[in-house]
Amino acid sequence: MASLRKQTSKAGKVSYLVDFRDPQGKRLKKCFPNKTDAKAFLCKVLEARTGVLPWQP
Repeated sequence: MASLRKQTSKAGKVSYLVDFRDPQGKRLKKCFPNKTDAKAFLCKVLEARTGVLPWQP
């Protein structure tokens, strides 16, 4: 499974974290500066894993 989370640094900077697992089961994380890019990446991860696009970014 994969997830999208919003995180805020101590300095107040907002970023979005995509947390997912590769085909071998290894947990991976990738940060993005905006939600649009994070959602687009999450869609690619989910589509590659299931073959179905869950929503449009």
